[in-house]
Amino acid sequence: MEKIVRIIISLVVLGIALAGIIFLVWPSYQEFASLRTQLRAARERLEQGEEALVKLKAVEVEAQEHEEDFAKIAQAVPKDVALPALYDHVQQLGAASGLQLQSVEGEEQQKKPEQELATLVIRAKFAGSYEGFKQFLNAAQRSTRFLNVRSLNIASSASDSGVLTLTFELVAYARP
Repeated sequence: MEKIVRIIISLVVLGIALAGIIFLVWPSYQEFASLRTQLRAARERLEQGEEALVKLKAVEVEAQEHEEDFAKIAQAVPKDVALPALYDHVQQLGAASGLQLQSVEGEEQQKKPEQELATLVIRAKFAGSYEGFKQFLNAAQRSTRFLNVRSLNIASSASDSGVLTLTFELVAYARP
């Protein structure tokens, strides 16, 4: 009989131990497994973040190498949409080419939603020589600001045979 009591007590203790394992240890193990999974995911995010940081540093170094190019672009397509600055630039190009500005007018064209740049159109009328005309076109091409010659009209003056009347339609761009 004593053997049966020992077996029953052993089975009860074993049952209590299993119940304790199931109700006490198993939730802790599940929590541990969940934390281990979260830790693994956090390590992966950290590694990806470090890789992204290395790539960003490489891009930063490359951007610093091209800082002069960015400055040229900012000068070629300024943020200033104001037409007076463009008028002044066109007048300086004409004066440097030996052309005399007779009239200038301009407008900002309506920007389409898909466009990132504002388009400025200037119609300028100059008086000068053919050599000055060539110099103006060359100066406009080398200008720090993007200028496209959309149309050109050349007429000779009836009163002065060496003087040409040049009417340009120029297109410039700005980043609003």
